[in-house]
Amino acid sequence: MVTLPKGSLVIGVTGGIGSGKSAVCEEFVRLGIPVLSADEIAKALCETDAGLRRKLTSLLGSETYSPEGRYNRSHVASRIFQDRALRAAVEAVIHPKTEREVAVRARALHRGGHRVILVEAALVYEARMDEWLHGVLYVETDERLRRERLLRKGTLSEEAIRQRMAAQGAQAAFAKRADYVIKNNGTPDELKERVQFFAALFRSLALTASP
Repeated sequence: MVTLPKGSLVIGVTGGIGSGKSAVCEEFVRLGIPVLSADEIAKALCETDAGLRRKLTSLLGSETYSPEGRYNRSHVASRIFQDRALRAAVEAVIHPKTEREVAVRARALHRGGHRVILVEAALVYEARMDEWLHGVLYVETDERLRRERLLRKGTLSEEAIRQRMAAQGAQAAFAKRADYVIKNNGTPDELKERVQFFAALFRSLALTASP
C-alpha cells in the first residue's frame, strides 16, 4: 500500500480521454495547488528505469524504444489498446513503480508546505489508485464533446479515439464511484469557476486532516 504524508490531502484527478482533465489541473496549478502527473512520471520511469525497460521490451518488442533509447508511446499505445490482456500485463509492470514515485514526490511537496496535492491520472480506478488516495475528482464531459475536441486536435484518428474511449470504460460508472465530480460541458470561464470552488473546498478539508 502506498503511504501518503500525514496531514496532507492527496486527491486524484481523472476523466476519460478528451474530458479536459488537463485544463482542470492547469487551473488548479494557477491557483497554487500542485499537480503530479502520474502519466508523465510513468513515462519518465519507462525511459530511466533499467528494469522497467527490460520488462517492457520483453512484453512489447524492440520497437518499444527508439534507437536513441526514447520510449515509443505511439507503438505501445497501438499494441495495448488492441489487446486487453497485454494492456493489463504492461500496467502491472508500470503502475506499482509509478505509484511509489508519486508518493515520494507527494511527501516532498508536503515538506515544502503544501497540504493539498493533486495527482492527475487517466487510470485511477483501473490502477486501483482510489484505494490509497484521499479522494477522487472525476471530470465528466459529454461523449460528443470529447470526440469533437480530440478530432480538432488532430493527433488521433477516429478509430484510435474509439479504441481509447472503449478501453477507458463508461464515464457514468466512474463518475458514480468518484468522491467529487466536475462537469466540463460549458465554457472555459464556467470550468474555472468550478475549479475555484473545489480548490477552496480542498483547502478547507486539508485544515481538518490529521497532523
